Amino acid sequence: MSSPDAPRQDPRGHLVRPYAMTAGRTEAQRELALESLVRATRRGVRAAPGVGRDRRLILDLCADGYQSLAEVAAQLGRPLGVTRVLLIEMAELGLVDIEESAHMTGDEVSVALLERVLSGLHKL
Repeated sequence: MSSPDAPRQDPRGHLVRPYAMTAGRTEAQRELALESLVRATRRGVRAAPGVGRDRRLILDLCADGYQSLAEVAAQLGRPLGVTRVLLIEMAELGLVDIEESAHMTGDEVSVALLERVLSGLHKL
């Protein structure tokens, strides 16, 4: 298994360091769980032709519905850290919406989620 700082080869045959894909940022500005769901916004879909390659691929992947952070990273073939930084930046620009997992948004949501799951199980 390669390290997150190992260079990746892009389709044109060039090696690209992960920090080059994120303009030197190596840390995400906020926490984002692997299971957080991402969806392209209308603004993102309209902007897709004018953004960089990785951002355009993310918008294409998320245009038809939600994808998890882990799924997006796997589809891109990029490290999770790089994908996390890109997604948070894109959310700040209004290109994607991020639905964080229940445990990331507070105890009240987690309890509500557990109650819905329990209710669903009782109906089985």
